[in-house]
Amino acid sequence: MANVLATWSVKLRDFLGVVSSFDDFHVLVPDTVTLAGLQTITTDYVEVLDVVTDSEIIQITLKLDMVISGAKSAPNEGAENERGGLLSFSQTGIGRTFGVWIPGLSDETIVAGKIDPTNTDIIAIESWFTSTHGGGETVSDFNYILEDLLGTLISFRTLRTAESRRSRSVG
Repeated sequence: MANVLATWSVKLRDFLGVVSSFDDFHVLVPDTVTLAGLQTITTDYVEVLDVVTDSEIIQITLKLDMVISGAKSAPNEGAENERGGLLSFSQTGIGRTFGVWIPGLSDETIVAGKIDPTNTDIIAIESWFTSTHGGGETVSDFNYILEDLLGTLISFRTLRTAESRRSRSVG
């Protein structure tokens, strides 16, 4: 039985309306713990935290560090996270799209300077985003179910802060 690192992030609001957040609660939980078990840990934490703070607990989020398997062990030559692909999906019940940005988009998915929607890897990720997983459905940030891939776009996001932390002058 393996343990998984679980981290709870808490947002609190004070009397003046100022919201503060912190990540300070970590538990190594067995990989057999259910969602109900995680909810019990969360409820227990909220109960002891609430009595030691005058602020209102307005949100608590759980992050699980999962085991990575089936992925490459090193980046491909020339991979750059700044160049990514934006996949736009329709959402159930509303007329707005939801974009999923994928950093370091593979050169293999690009034809004539555009993302190729007929590429088998693009079709596979489109299918993943629009399918159910373990009974759950993939949703947008606002909990609308993702339906169909409407469009794709190669886009760039500046990540220079991260790059400057790993770069050094040669001299």
